[in-house]
Amino acid sequence: MTIVDFENVKVTTMTVIINIDGEININNIFPLLPITKLNLTNVSKSSKKFKIPWPGPEHAGKIFSAKYSGINRGIIKKTKDKSFRNSIGIDICTSCKNIAGKLSKNNIHMCGTNSEALAIETAEHLINHVIKIQEELDYISEHISERNEVIQWLIAETKGESFIINQLTQEIIKLEEGEIISNSLIYDKDGNLKYNYKEIPFVWEKGDTINPDNVIVNKYGQPYYRSLTKKEKKEGLNIYPLMVVDETMIIKNDGDKIPEDIKGNKFNKVSRFPEKVIGVTSVKYPDSVINGDKLIFPDHINPRIASFLFSYIQDYAYHHVFIDFLKNLKKIKTVFNNKEIQIHSETPFMEKTEKLPLKIGNLNIAMINYSYSVNMNINRKKLRELIDGYKGKYKAVFNNTTDHHVTITVPYEVDREETIKRKESSAISFMVYKSGIVTQSGPSPAIMKDVYYEFMEFIDSVRDSIKINDNKSFNIKYKPSF
Repeated sequence: MTIVDFENVKVTTMTVIINIDGEININNIFPLLPITKLNLTNVSKSSKKFKIPWPGPEHAGKIFSAKYSGINRGIIKKTKDKSFRNSIGIDICTSCKNIAGKLSKNNIHMCGTNSEALAIETAEHLINHVIKIQEELDYISEHISERNEVIQWLIAETKGESFIINQLTQEIIKLEEGEIISNSLIYDKDGNLKYNYKEIPFVWEKGDTINPDNVIVNKYGQPYYRSLTKKEKKEGLNIYPLMVVDETMIIKNDGDKIPEDIKGNKFNKVSRFPEKVIGVTSVKYPDSVINGDKLIFPDHINPRIASFLFSYIQDYAYHHVFIDFLKNLKKIKTVFNNKEIQIHSETPFMEKTEKLPLKIGNLNIAMINYSYSVNMNINRKKLRELIDGYKGKYKAVFNNTTDHHVTITVPYEVDREETIKRKESSAISFMVYKSGIVTQSGPSPAIMKDVYYEFMEFIDSVRDSIKINDNKSFNIKYKPSF
């Protein structure tokens, strides 16, 4: 078997950390990152995680999604995705694919790149955005009165329609005849509260029943309540939600058994609490500003400042939130701090400091995945038996009933001089599939190269023992990148 040179083996993905020469102010930069909207009309969305389609190389550098401190800007990929406390999650377009990254004050962590060049391109796009934003802030700081005039004009011109929304679901509420609002709660014409319903887990206890009002009660007839969340307490909710059954269901309640509907389905477990509403005003684009592809502002408005602030209108549905953004903008002077170095002087006590421009620094590979083929169909059970314990360091695991591949690990020594933190107990891993496709994962090409050749030479030495001879032609799915 001819072993492909390691340099020609295909890199599928890399996890890369690029240091920043300078320090990003995460709180200040997040609301100012430029977000580009994509037309997703004909794109199907997954209920778990949405993959943003790559629109093409002409969009390289555009940011489609950003998330920080629980706030989403742009495309929402996950409804329940957690935020990182000290970094901004970003999805950005590059010349060949979209890259997911995390921007923190001192580095950029990214997944999905397949080369160092692509990682550097991604980092440079982000740094260029930060530098451009700082240039606009510097200009605004030199034109305070014009900034104030633009902000007042935007506040007046972006005020849209007023309406009432459900504070929990954000849905627009249309009051029925006779309904009134009092203390942010809706009452019908008979004075009864309107409720929100939220499905949550509930353990059915022996003796529990459902009363005629669809409220879940214990064996003593006492209703169950759900405790309030921190957010609900902060919002001033002081009525504990009742545990009820969906009012649209017809329930069979047979003794101590968990109730079912007429189709045999377990009942929906929901909590009921007052429907809280708020009055809001929408945001609209100023009249007579957009003329084709051009923005035309009134003569008394500074067009550079107005264009900069105008680009953020798309982020806001509610006018009061947009006003908060404009007011907070007045407090933001910088989005990064330059790195400073000491300049030696021959004269005592005359050392000077020099500020370096913001730029990307060292690149560190945290993880890299290679994909290649051993050019035959593999008997995975036999491979596990032969390689497990090889040279006293190879370990192999394979369960024919649950595993699609043989998992092989080889330990390596952590380089103490590396700037990137790694686990004390680390290993290079191989996933070998029946098709002969191998995924090799490890910390860096330098550490993985020798192990690759060692593994491939072993495969060659046991080829006749692990090859499946089923008289079926082998269909190679991988071609090396010569």
